Amino acid sequence: MKWFRGHYLGTMDDAKDWRASPLLAPDLAGVAPAIVIAAECDVLHDEGLAYATLATRVGPPGQKIAPRTETPRQSAAPAVVAMLRWFERQGGADW
Repeated sequence: MKWFRGHYLGTMDDAKDWRASPLLAPDLAGVAPAIVIAAECDVLHDEGLAYATLATRVGPPGQKIAPRTETPRQSAAPAVVAMLRWFERQGGADW
């Protein structure tokens, strides 16, 4: 995670910016709808589910997908199908 953090953030102070750490957002009004896919072994699994729960409660429409699989790769196909079905129910591109 340090490698990713080093490439994603300019400084550690950037981690306090809600755009880098959406769980820190004071308000989710105006943020884009989210589809959160969190495999069981994902190192950010808990944070992903926490954001999805918060966004579902107070933010824009979204979908939380938490497949019980070993790796994100194993969950990709069913999760993508679920995401596309959800998107279609929302009105697709007109959404």
